[in-house]
Amino acid sequence: MMRVEQVNAIIRAHHESADRSECGKFCYFAAAPDGLIKIGYSKNLKMRLTKLRNNHGDDMEILAVATGGIERESAYHFQFGEHRVEGEWFERHPDILAEIERLNAKDLRNAY
Repeated sequence: MMRVEQVNAIIRAHHESADRSECGKFCYFAAAPDGLIKIGYSKNLKMRLTKLRNNHGDDMEILAVATGGIERESAYHFQFGEHRVEGEWFERHPDILAEIERLNAKDLRNAY
């Protein structure tokens, strides 16, 4: 799970990347204390993490981050639709965990 410093490093690396069309747009996977995974998007990842923790407790953590905003989020919602519990909340399924692992292996995550 990511700490705030890691989220900051991802944001810095993202803004330094060559793909300016996606600059400032993030799709994230977050773990709730009850084990569910939220797939959402945000333009301000640090603020979103704070809101998630305020709404769901301090144990709420960002598991992975991908470039792209609502379009990427919608694609993930479609891809993992059979694992949806409600809204943006999904069960902790091996397919979703594999995507989280794949995202975390990318260079964007290794910037810190």
